[in-house]
Amino acid sequence: MSLYARCKIESEKAIQSFDYSHFCPTILRLATVHGKSFRQRFDLVVNLLAIKALAEGNIKIFGGEQWRPFISVEDVCRGVIAVLQAEKRRVRNEVFNLGDSRENYQLFTIGERIQKHIPQVVVDVLENQQDTRNYRVSFEKIKRILKFTAQNTIDDSIQDFSMAYQHLQSYRDYMQQKYHNVLALREE
Repeated sequence: MSLYARCKIESEKAIQSFDYSHFCPTILRLATVHGKSFRQRFDLVVNLLAIKALAEGNIKIFGGEQWRPFISVEDVCRGVIAVLQAEKRRVRNEVFNLGDSRENYQLFTIGERIQKHIPQVVVDVLENQQDTRNYRVSFEKIKRILKFTAQNTIDDSIQDFSMAYQHLQSYRDYMQQKYHNVLALREE
């Protein structure tokens, strides 16, 4: 659909075309990441909506019916470690969706989950403003081959942000460039 997606697919093909005995390429396609991290990001949907709910008391969800897969930062790390520790024969030239099928959500559900943890937030679903990206992803392959399942949920991240917002003054400035990849890259 996008230049980003096309470049990613072409990069995967290029990586898999190398044929060296010591090279064990494995492709991980990450679900949409959420959660607290060393270099915090508030340009990711769960993180942004949670911090806006805390800071502003209202959030807008465009469309709401579209599906997205999600995974926590911690589970991404666990997934990468699982690949690195796996027998080469199980991962060489494989492509894995990294996530957990239980963490596929429609976007309006993200608003509901946020409202569960931050009851005072007003959630406005703008049904007439659709985001055309819509995908529900299967993670059965990584579950079957590497026994990987997520240990963290979007609810865990929302709770983490709620606690952090109370204690970290820096999160109150969530619109700073350093929290947004595109803005941070422009700055550099």
